Amino acid sequence: MTPALAFEGVSAGYSDEAIVRDLSCTIEDRSVTCLIGANGAGKSTLLKSAFGLVRHLGGRLIYRGEAIHELLPEARLQRGIALVPQGRCNFQDMTVRENLWLGAYTLARPAAEAAIGRRVAQFPMLGRKWNQLAGNLSGGEQQILEMSMALLVDPTLLLLDEPSLGLSPKTMNEVFAVIRALAASGVTVVMVEQNVHGALAISDRVIVLDLGQKIFEGPPTAVMADAHIRTAFLGAAP
Repeated sequence: MTPALAFEGVSAGYSDEAIVRDLSCTIEDRSVTCLIGANGAGKSTLLKSAFGLVRHLGGRLIYRGEAIHELLPEARLQRGIALVPQGRCNFQDMTVRENLWLGAYTLARPAAEAAIGRRVAQFPMLGRKWNQLAGNLSGGEQQILEMSMALLVDPTLLLLDEPSLGLSPKTMNEVFAVIRALAASGVTVVMVEQNVHGALAISDRVIVLDLGQKIFEGPPTAVMADAHIRTAFLGAAP
C-alpha cells in the first residue's frame, strides 16, 4: 500500500537535544499503526513531530508525497492531519454542542453544520448529550467527543495519544472499536497506547521505540513472535 506518511531520518525534541533520533518508518494508508515503548521512548514526541508541535532537528517528513516538516501545525491541519493529545483536551465547562462548534472553527458555517451533523449521526451519543457539559461526560464519552472534534475537518490522518487512558475495560473496548471503524472508513490512524494487548488486537502495524529510536516495525503477529519484545513490552516471561 502507498504510505500515507513517511519519517526519513527524523530527529525531533523540545530543545536542541533530540528525543527522537534519526528515525525512519512508514505509515501505511488506511491502516491503524500503534507506537509502543517504555516511558520516555519518544512515542508522544514522534506523534507531535508529525503535527509540528515539537522542534524539528533533522530529516524529512513526507505526507502523501509532500515534504511537510517545515510547515506550521495549521498548514498540516489543512492538508488533512489531526491530533488528539493525551489526557482530556475538551473544554469541560462548555457543552457538547459548544465543543463541536469550536472543533469546526476553521470551517465556514454551512460546512461546519454539515460536518457536525455527520459526526452526530456517526456517534449518536453526541446528540443525546448535546446540552450537557463536557466535564460531566464519562471518560469514554469525552474521548469520543475529542475524536469527533478532530474529525470535523475530515482528516485523512488521525494521530491519537493514549486514547484509552483512564477508561474502564468496557469503555476501552468501545473506543478501540471506534478506532477500527475509522480505519475501515478510510482514515489512517497512528496511536500511542499503553494498553498494548488491546492496541495490538486492532492494529495493522506496530512500531516499537526505545530511547528515541526504532527497534522494530512490522505486523502485530511479528511482535508476538519476538521473545525480546514480548518480555520487554508485553510482560511475558523470558
